[in-house]
Amino acid sequence: MTKKSEEFAKFAKCVFKITTTINERAIAFLYFRAEATDIPEVSIKEIVQDFRNAGIGVPNVTRLRGFFIKDKRVTKAGKNKWRLKADYQEEIANLFFKCLHSKSRTIPQTD
Repeated sequence: MTKKSEEFAKFAKCVFKITTTINERAIAFLYFRAEATDIPEVSIKEIVQDFRNAGIGVPNVTRLRGFFIKDKRVTKAGKNKWRLKADYQEEIANLFFKCLHSKSRTIPQTD
């Protein structure tokens, strides 16, 4: 098992504890790819593979695409590619940051 796959396995296990829906888990996997791999754009097939790698049931591709189209946090990033909108990065990070990083997140204070 590679370091990235071990990191993803830990992330997925944590995500399963705090989410119950396929849609929220898909958002979490988009977040993981943007933060841990520095590749923010991902195809539906890659997200489906993330579900397989996590050892859970595979979502319906058509429903997942429909969810991405409707969800305000996701935008199309090219042909068959999706990414999180920048406006929602902080909101999503607040949900899943602790799953990706063992250290606590500090938010700088502004005056």
